Amino acid sequence: MLSFSSRGVEQNITTNAASPWIRRVAKNHPHLHLHRHPHPSQSPWFKRAAKNHMHPHPHPRPSGCMRTPWICRKGEHLPEARMRCCKNQCVDVSSDINNCGLCGIRCPFTWLCCKGFCVDTKINPFNCGKCGNKCPWGVHCIYGMCGYSEPKPLPPWPRPRPHPHPHPHPPIFPLPPRPPSPWPHYPPEGNSLELV
Repeated sequence: MLSFSSRGVEQNITTNAASPWIRRVAKNHPHLHLHRHPHPSQSPWFKRAAKNHMHPHPHPRPSGCMRTPWICRKGEHLPEARMRCCKNQCVDVSSDINNCGLCGIRCPFTWLCCKGFCVDTKINPFNCGKCGNKCPWGVHCIYGMCGYSEPKPLPPWPRPRPHPHPHPHPPIFPLPPRPPSPWPHYPPEGNSLELV
């Protein structure tokens, strides 16, 4: 490794020891100060180049979405996703349990975020067991399962047909006649009450 400096600018040249170009430069330009570095990492130019290569900008652009929140709405997302910038990360607030509906709203333990609302999927008949799983009408959601431990509903068919007559068969045991009421009927027949 040979290096030469001219007017404060240092350059490193990696060559073989028998390079004719280096010999010609050294012979034709005696004002150049030639230095031999045993290892390339000891060269001041190499150190500066490596430092600038690792950090190309003195103040690199901060990562995340804090300063540019509109980038969350661009990109490959599901059509029903509602992307927002929460704590410098793009988050789908319609399904994230730590940011449900808005940034910072956490759902309780074992609840899910369904379309931006915290839902207990163990008992919710519209989100039974998972988001969007609807139980049939009249069936309860228990332990995240529709109709768990409920009796089977009666079949809708065949429906009983009404009889054509109101009493098609006489009663097996006829009812006894009603006894007369012990209380007289008011006003008594033939008498009228007059107020004085």
